[in-house]
Amino acid sequence: MTVGPDKTPDQAARSDSNSASPENGAVPAQKSYSLDEVRDYIRQIESGLTKVLFGDYTAVIKLEDADPMWGNLAMHVNVVINAARNAITRAETSEREAAVARDRAIAAADAESQFLTNVTHELRTPMASIKASAEILRDYGQGDPDVLEEFLGVMISESDRLTRLIENVLTLGKMQADETSWQVSEARIDDLCDEAVTALRPLALNLGSHLHLTVGGEIPGSFMDCDGIKQVVINVVSNALKFSPRGGVVEVEVAHDKGEGELVVEVRDQGPGIPPDELESIFERFRQVTSDILTDKPSGTGLGLAIAREIVNHHGGRIGAESTAGQGSTFRVQLPVLRTQSEFAKLQATMAAASVAAVSD
Repeated sequence: MTVGPDKTPDQAARSDSNSASPENGAVPAQKSYSLDEVRDYIRQIESGLTKVLFGDYTAVIKLEDADPMWGNLAMHVNVVINAARNAITRAETSEREAAVARDRAIAAADAESQFLTNVTHELRTPMASIKASAEILRDYGQGDPDVLEEFLGVMISESDRLTRLIENVLTLGKMQADETSWQVSEARIDDLCDEAVTALRPLALNLGSHLHLTVGGEIPGSFMDCDGIKQVVINVVSNALKFSPRGGVVEVEVAHDKGEGELVVEVRDQGPGIPPDELESIFERFRQVTSDILTDKPSGTGLGLAIAREIVNHHGGRIGAESTAGQGSTFRVQLPVLRTQSEFAKLQATMAAASVAAVSD
């Protein structure tokens, strides 16, 4: 310390002391640490980093009784751990999403391949019948009116079947691609069922079956796609008629389940029944009952119930079947009562959000 000409040694000492105070901006003397303290802090940091090294990214380094310097060091280490944890989480999420997308793509490709195979098979069958009938008429039909009438009838029938198949394939394709234009309006489902049953009475008469409609209690109006719901009823009832024996009864019952807030349509037949392991698969494309309980396979495209399920799903409803071998089957359609257009729109938004969430999961 140098003493100036105008200061005593005591004054100079006090002046040097003031210049080194925090108030004057000088850095105070750093705290000294014992070797044991330093080792303890390093041990705690090392323990946390070891957990991270072995994959535990939830580890948090906490230094007990640490001063600001060691506390800041721990904080910066935790920031690095947190950043690593977030990066790994994002990578794992991306990997899972990629795996889900890959699996969905593979499943979609397999389903598309199977669908094309089924379509090709179903198209080939009526076309083969038409071709065979035409060849028979060419060779034998000119001199035999009975042969002419029989095989012209086969050609007409198979042509109608081919038309239905193509229409159903196009309809189902549009629904599954979400390209269907839904026309929503308020209607009473009992009225739609009445129209569907009326349209199917000629088929019932032709098959020798009896078709009855029962409405249980007051049925409220609800917003729905009227053509779509009527198609559901037609598909389910026509399926019941095809599997019913001659002289059998197909009953259609409409009710309002007030407790569940649902419109319920039940279709009961007296057919051979459906095996338990096929109660779900019958709603898939080109699926029909394959059990030996059927002596004659009813004609059809195998798409009617699949289309019905797509329409019911779009309305936020459910469709299912119950059956006992030899005692017929009961198909049940359940639809929510939607009293306003906004309720229908809200339902669609909720279903869309759930679909997105399912894809994300």
